[in-house]
Amino acid sequence: MHISLWLQELLLILLPLIRKIKTWSLFGRRSENAVMEKDACPVCAAKPIMIPYVAEPCGHHYCYYCLKTRCISNRSFRCITCNAEVKAMLHILKKQQ
Repeated sequence: MHISLWLQELLLILLPLIRKIKTWSLFGRRSENAVMEKDACPVCAAKPIMIPYVAEPCGHHYCYYCLKTRCISNRSFRCITCNAEVKAMLHILKKQQ
């Protein structure tokens, strides 16, 4: 059971990373072809955001991997869009049709 949770977390990290590598240059900057849009991740510019999370309290949307890694590496991480300190992450559940 613990292995399946570990594997799920690993996949949640690796899948967005693969997408991120495609859109970023070697040094971690956005590629010139990446265009920021309202419903794109402000870090990797992925559109649509595959595993969407919301930064609380500001409510801006990020990819799970982008937000999680920044919150882990910097406990006082500030939102890239509005500079508010991120206190929590909330998963956005897609609406069922």
